[in-house]
Amino acid sequence: MARLPMGSFPRRFGRLFLSAVALLASAPHKPLSAQETSALQVGARIRVWSSAPETSGRVARVLKVRSDTLLLEAERPLAQLAVPVRTLTRLELSRGRGAPVAGTVVGLVVGVAAGTAAGALVGALSVAHARSSNNCPDGDCGFVYLATVPAGALAGLVAGAVVGHRLGREHWTAVPLPLRP
Repeated sequence: MARLPMGSFPRRFGRLFLSAVALLASAPHKPLSAQETSALQVGARIRVWSSAPETSGRVARVLKVRSDTLLLEAERPLAQLAVPVRTLTRLELSRGRGAPVAGTVVGLVVGVAAGTAAGALVGALSVAHARSSNNCPDGDCGFVYLATVPAGALAGLVAGAVVGHRLGREHWTAVPLPLRP
């Protein structure tokens, strides 16, 4: 049985993994079926646009669906709204947060960049302080960057990945109007 060189397996696996992530991230989301749009469920998270009361993309939870009115609990600021169905101009239903992979990758990249910059800044401040207090006997304090930049990059990588993972983007699907409760 022929053995693959050790370096080729990780490269092939990495390409396969990145291809799978790209494919999943670009896949279209399944639209709602006719049954799902015929009536909103109590507790559903929606974004609503209406002319009376005037709302533009306000996020709310459905409390009750009547034939002529939606009773909602709006977020930020917390308030209850009664929205006449005839005044609805647009309505979207939350499909939940997307796969956290994309947010994690963006967080990783931003975190590494910010952490590297912070590490370089800490290094520069350390070198300036050491030179001003004559703590560089050979005149070269630049080796401090070998510790501060990688430490900053690592801290940024971890923090960015965690924050990016937690801040996944929410997916919304348009609900056809008029509603049929």
